[in-house]
Amino acid sequence: MERCSRVVRLLSFVVLVALGGCEKESWDLVSPPPSADSIMVRLVNFTTGGASYALELDAIVARNQTQQVPPSSASALIPSPADSAYVRVRDANGTVVRDQSVRTRFTKRTYETFVLLSSPRGQPDADTLVRLVTNPQPLPALGRAQLRLFNALPDTALTFEVRLGCPSGAYFDRQSFRGLGSPHDLPAGEIVLSILRGIEPIAIVRGNLQSQSFATLIIAGTAATPRIFLLNELNPTPAALEELPTVPVAERTAELRWMNVSRYQFDSIRIASVGVVAARGQGRWLSDYQRIPACGDVLSDTIQLYSNGVLQDAQPISIEVGYRYTVIIADAPNFGAPASRLAVISRDRSTIPGDSTEWRVLNAAGRGQSLTALLGARLDGRGGYHNGEYLASALSDGALSQPVRLAAGDVPLILRSGLPERIAAVAYDTARGGHQYTLAVLSTESGDAELYTIADDEASGVIAPLAPGVYVQVVNAFADRTLMNCQFSGGVSRSGISPTNLLATVLPAGTARLIVNGIEQALVLDPSRVVSVIAAGTAQMPRLIVLDSVSLQPTTFVARVRCVNAAPDVPLLRMARDQLASLDQWDSNIFADRLAYGFASRPVELGQLQRINLVFGTPDSPPHELLRPDGSVSFALGKAYTVVFFGTHAGGYNFFIFQEP
Repeated sequence: MERCSRVVRLLSFVVLVALGGCEKESWDLVSPPPSADSIMVRLVNFTTGGASYALELDAIVARNQTQQVPPSSASALIPSPADSAYVRVRDANGTVVRDQSVRTRFTKRTYETFVLLSSPRGQPDADTLVRLVTNPQPLPALGRAQLRLFNALPDTALTFEVRLGCPSGAYFDRQSFRGLGSPHDLPAGEIVLSILRGIEPIAIVRGNLQSQSFATLIIAGTAATPRIFLLNELNPTPAALEELPTVPVAERTAELRWMNVSRYQFDSIRIASVGVVAARGQGRWLSDYQRIPACGDVLSDTIQLYSNGVLQDAQPISIEVGYRYTVIIADAPNFGAPASRLAVISRDRSTIPGDSTEWRVLNAAGRGQSLTALLGARLDGRGGYHNGEYLASALSDGALSQPVRLAAGDVPLILRSGLPERIAAVAYDTARGGHQYTLAVLSTESGDAELYTIADDEASGVIAPLAPGVYVQVVNAFADRTLMNCQFSGGVSRSGISPTNLLATVLPAGTARLIVNGIEQALVLDPSRVVSVIAAGTAQMPRLIVLDSVSLQPTTFVARVRCVNAAPDVPLLRMARDQLASLDQWDSNIFADRLAYGFASRPVELGQLQRINLVFGTPDSPPHELLRPDGSVSFALGKAYTVVFFGTHAGGYNFFIFQEP
């Protein structure tokens, strides 16, 4: 009896293990995904027979099914009960019309769209089930969306091409029946698309791409009556699928204005498919917008500029529905013919967020030099700090830069140009959110740079340059090597500027108050001068050394160098060049002497590019008793520098160099 009991217990153990093993094997095949790994599934019905269908997911451990979906409609998203399932399609009577013989495996955290299609021969009605997979990670950037093309029109002899905007617009994709294209990253917002069969436009439609969405453009219907749909893959409701309306001919228009930045008049601007759109355009003038027809031709259009009775310039262009165009007329680069070059800036239908701006730069200086446009330290409309933002870099004469998105707010403009590169102009402006701006760089008759900013909604009239601003920089030279807090009244502020670092910006001419660690300093801002403020002393007892001078930039290939004594316990400072072989000739290598605390020396000029050793002492110091004996540096020719000596005897002395504008 005891032996029998042991056998029964052993058999019970074996059965439990076997059952557990079977259950574990099945679970591996059909494991329900946790909510964070959910798989969302929908059915889109593009059959042509008029019947409704439902999609069923049979995961053995559980089932799920969509509602009955009429033709040209989509179901709501349903969660898959597991990460694999048998996928079946049932008609309104519950009859299975499509049954996959093998289990479909899903990828976790994806959106699965099953598109039901009819046979190109007409029967069966529910012939093919095409699977479209969307992985929503990562999402497109804010203000962007992804769009792909799927051809659901049951005709194997037809191929459809899609172009962005008008039929003459940029190529998007081309697909035959059941073909699925790769996603394209596009601006979110209103979108106009042209559908072509061969070279014949069959539809121009309008839709909307939501920000950070994934969408599929679907061509369906029949060869006689194609229909265009847009599926928002992440929308959980049946409204995710919408048929796109065609754009009426009366609404196929765009807006165009011109801006003549030349001093000279042009004869006319013509668009090949439209005709003359402007005539006798006076110099330095911005026109009003006018409406012009769009989508007038399948072929690429041309915009032409006529001056002095002849064609001066021409560029290909596609006039798109709802776009706003600014045609800029400028003199040819490298001192070329007046009013003989054109550039076209377009504002598309996408919305610029209310806290952002879009910028482009036009180099119309006509001096044969490239330029770099950047912004100084600034605050945006929400008080956020920005520094080191570039609008354009090394932009050739006559060129138009690519668009750049920036936060709205203050715009301290800095223009660098020349060889060696130096600051050519500075100006201060503000930019409103939701708008596009063009920075046009022109030249005066004397060759000085002028800066013009034009908004996309600027009123027509004479264009005027921005008033010159003042370049201001504040440098942390605290002897105790602590952080600096800096603020301009009504302007940029920055906390925690580390030792030897600086804040550089552009302010409007006039007066300003600077506050550094609670100490206030009044500044007079003259556009013909540059202001550098050295924060010396300590964080608790700062002393502000204001250097207000004309630009130190040399006009020849020499290096210009000056020294600032920012060391509180060094009443008189000497800076010299140590040539090693002539240590006994201390006086012959002096760059600055008897420099009192809080003052700057006169600049000296160095005519050769060489590495030298800067040494610092006092007027009474012998060469072998120096405050700082090991400063190996080199100064590039054509530039200006300020050497700042700071620190204390107790904490040690040091120096740093910053470049002057």
